[in-house]
Amino acid sequence: MEGLSHSITSELELHKQPDKLKGRDKLLGAEYISLGIPLVDVRKLVVKIYSEQIHKYEQNSFLSIAEELLSSDVYEKKMAGIFLLGKYVKDKHVIPYEVLEELIKTYVNEWSLCDTFATEVLAPSLLRNWENGKNILHSWSNSTNMWIRRSALVGVIKCKQGSKDWHKFAHSLVSIFSTEKESQVNKAKKWLVKEIQKGDITNVE
Repeated sequence: MEGLSHSITSELELHKQPDKLKGRDKLLGAEYISLGIPLVDVRKLVVKIYSEQIHKYEQNSFLSIAEELLSSDVYEKKMAGIFLLGKYVKDKHVIPYEVLEELIKTYVNEWSLCDTFATEVLAPSLLRNWENGKNILHSWSNSTNMWIRRSALVGVIKCKQGSKDWHKFAHSLVSIFSTEKESQVNKAKKWLVKEIQKGDITNVE
């Protein structure tokens, strides 16, 4: 497990771009260390290393590897952990929703990590079994954790293509957030409303 995490960390260090740190610091604030690497490049690095080394590891070890990356205080390493989980899920592996929920609660505390997790990991998991996924989204929408709630909203947005009855379900999900207080969750709700309105003239606000 240490080999894969070390390989990803080493590659990230080789590709760091100090000249881009200032712009990213403005986006993230002072909480995370950043290497200034564009996220598209982080994804490419993770996919490349995953493809080269997947045969060396037991499948159930990837969760521990991803969690090691997520626990870092370096922004790109946290993102690498999410991309690694996403690649694992897209390769048809199942991660229980309770595990995903705990990962968010433990390691996600700002919007870009939340939205990337919802896009890369949660959405493909939901689309594997949409009927069960809808139940999960309803459950997460009532969480006391704001990032779980935002993940539910972004997750359903990212399931728009490929899920039947999406508009009907999205309407019902928006209604759950009618009394939402957290601004970061409300921003995701407004995003979902816009997605609904692109193909639906019903007023959902």
